Amino acid sequence: MKEKKQKTPFQKFLILYAVCLSLLMIIFLIYVGNSLVKYENNQTENYLKNTIEDLKTTEINNLSTIKKSQWEKENINNEEILKKILKDTENITYQQQENTKEDHPTFHVLYKKKPVLEITLKEKKKLHRLGLLTFSVWETENVSSIMEEGLYDYTFEVPSTYQIKINEKELTTEDRKEETENEGLLEISKYVEIPTLVTYEIKGLLEEPTIEITDKSGNNIEYKKEDGKITKELNFQKIATLEEAKEKIENMPEILKMAKDWSLFLSKDLTGPKHGYNTISNYLIEGSYLSKYAYSWATGVDITFTSSHTLSNPPFTNELVENFEIYNENAFSCEVYLIKHMIIKGNKKLDDTMHDRMYFVRINGEWKLVNMEAMTEGENQNE
Repeated sequence: MKEKKQKTPFQKFLILYAVCLSLLMIIFLIYVGNSLVKYENNQTENYLKNTIEDLKTTEINNLSTIKKSQWEKENINNEEILKKILKDTENITYQQQENTKEDHPTFHVLYKKKPVLEITLKEKKKLHRLGLLTFSVWETENVSSIMEEGLYDYTFEVPSTYQIKINEKELTTEDRKEETENEGLLEISKYVEIPTLVTYEIKGLLEEPTIEITDKSGNNIEYKKEDGKITKELNFQKIATLEEAKEKIENMPEILKMAKDWSLFLSKDLTGPKHGYNTISNYLIEGSYLSKYAYSWATGVDITFTSSHTLSNPPFTNELVENFEIYNENAFSCEVYLIKHMIIKGNKKLDDTMHDRMYFVRINGEWKLVNMEAMTEGENQNE
């Protein structure tokens, strides 16, 4: 049997040296790793992120300063809401406040750019590591809420006939901030009820609410929501042609005849007393703006300055009635187009184009003309 060869003293030294060197390397790597971890963790943004993580399970001060909106859900808990906000880390940023001490910096925690918390740090000590790294070791001195109200604001733009509920609480006319009426419908609205576009502003909700919009019949209405703005346009029924409109509008008036008579009235071509005013007045509501204007024109001096002329044969061409908009069973408007041909002294031809939107209301079962608006070139209600 072979005897085991004994290690020489030098070999033993080498083994011991290698073991010691390995231990030193391990200790050094642990030291470097520990230094880098400490360095990273004490970078202020990383420290703040870790603080936020801890706050999800600990108490936050000054929560009583948060005002609750009247539209908030019942029994809502400020602390639960704030902790829920802190979990949405993708929308959290930090902002160091000006004029804070270097060893006592103060930061605001922002949620979707709105301040929710104030965190003040305190420098516990300053470390020097690896001959290169010098950094502060932080501890949290104070955390408090700086929310004065909730973070969710909503603006509603909806027709006045719609009802809005926020968290099952109804908005009323007292909650309206603004009401916008279509200029063309102002005269109509004096005689029949026409929906307007109303604006509501709801501010300071602590969490996203349940929103329900219904029409007069209680049917749920789909709406468009974007960045806290909820809109539902006034959509009146639009009909392109006269033939289709006759099926929708009961006892439709003689629109084209009214338009022609009005055109003739303005050029002093309508026959009858007061330059045809008695004919025109049959189309109008007594005391209305249009009625007063017509009477003023018929009895004023301006009509006497109308240039002498005769009408061509035929007097009107290019007649068109189209683009109806029905507001309700007692109100509608339509676009009227026609060209009146006249001949003035010296056989000079003159064409007068009428391109107006005419507005009608039904009073006591009879359709009356209440407003006329000149159409600009290229304007089309059904576009």
